[in-house]
Amino acid sequence: MISVAKAKNLVLKNTTLFGTVKLPLEEAVGLVLAKDIYALNDVPSFTNSAMDGYAVKSKQTKAATEDNPLALKLIGSVKAGSFAKQILKGKETIKIMTGAPLPQGADSVVTKEETFEENGKVLIKKEVQPGENIRFQGEEIKKGNLALKKFMVLNPAALGFLATVGIKLVKVFKPPIITIITTGDELVTSNKKLVFGKIFDSNSISLKAALRECGIDAVNTLKSPDDFTSLKRNLSKAIRNSDMVLISGGILVGDYDYVKRILKSLSVQQIFWKVAQKPGKPLYFGKKGKTMVFGIPGNPAACLVVFYEYIRPVILKSMGKKEISLPTIQGKLSKTLKKNQNLSCFWRGKLNGNSHPPTVTISEKQGSHMLQTFAWGDCLVLGPENISEIKKNSLVEVHLLPWRNKL
Repeated sequence: MISVAKAKNLVLKNTTLFGTVKLPLEEAVGLVLAKDIYALNDVPSFTNSAMDGYAVKSKQTKAATEDNPLALKLIGSVKAGSFAKQILKGKETIKIMTGAPLPQGADSVVTKEETFEENGKVLIKKEVQPGENIRFQGEEIKKGNLALKKFMVLNPAALGFLATVGIKLVKVFKPPIITIITTGDELVTSNKKLVFGKIFDSNSISLKAALRECGIDAVNTLKSPDDFTSLKRNLSKAIRNSDMVLISGGILVGDYDYVKRILKSLSVQQIFWKVAQKPGKPLYFGKKGKTMVFGIPGNPAACLVVFYEYIRPVILKSMGKKEISLPTIQGKLSKTLKKNQNLSCFWRGKLNGNSHPPTVTISEKQGSHMLQTFAWGDCLVLGPENISEIKKNSLVEVHLLPWRNKL
């Protein structure tokens, strides 16, 4: 049995990138750039108007005021998506809409609010300077310049920006192919009738949802009975076709807990089994080639603790992300807690962010089979090993769950 710190170190030490893939921009949100991106065109790609108004030669507006407006001849108009064929000369102007190319001969735009039309003339009520109300070609970025750097997480704004610089496909680190295997004759899916002795399968639902939070939408799910042959067949297929296999249940030493024996027979190298923690003590981690295999406790709360503390960081690291662990803050304990000094504890808790540091309340129901307190809570509170009691009002390490807004 190893410590939490050593277990976390081992899983991250054995985490690799699973290659790259080119995707359309609309499919790449939340993924990580696998190479630097350079602009294929200037942005803006042409000099254009920043406002609705009138394109002018700025020197023709000199000394214009509201009391003494200057008259210019209106010779045309231009809207976004088209361009003016006329060239401004002397005391002339062209009506222009936001985003339309600046006509030749113009060097500024007078806003519509600073003008009025009268008998085919436009009266200018304000002097403008060269470049006023203009967006210049390449002012945001020039063709060939660095647009976004490798390892950037692609948010909606980044994807929109890539579209403006002419990028259609983007190379990103490939999300891992993941298979979830739930074991147990007692499990039934939620669309089946619950009979005595059976329980609904919650782990596959929770794990798939947690994976979706990580940006993993395509997940293979297999349900396996407590039968050696069936489980071995499913595990062999999953290891062969996946980057990561998550096995829920069957990792203990009961009469029907076959997982460890099967993994050994399939030449999976065991890196560790059992971590000095509660819940989640019987955590298994192994590898076959690049495929990572996690044996996760079948109890629902223990399953999720293991996911958020160990598996989520592995997934995010394999996708090229830098911020991989749950955000950590200090919280003030609302009551005294006792624990086994030989084990680290992860308690489900809820933060009150109105105080500084925030107070964290630990639920009374901390059974590893209980999910309600996970649903109610928004954090995991670490009780370190080698201590048996943490006093009320002590500062504790608090891991914020993804659905908790950062304080």
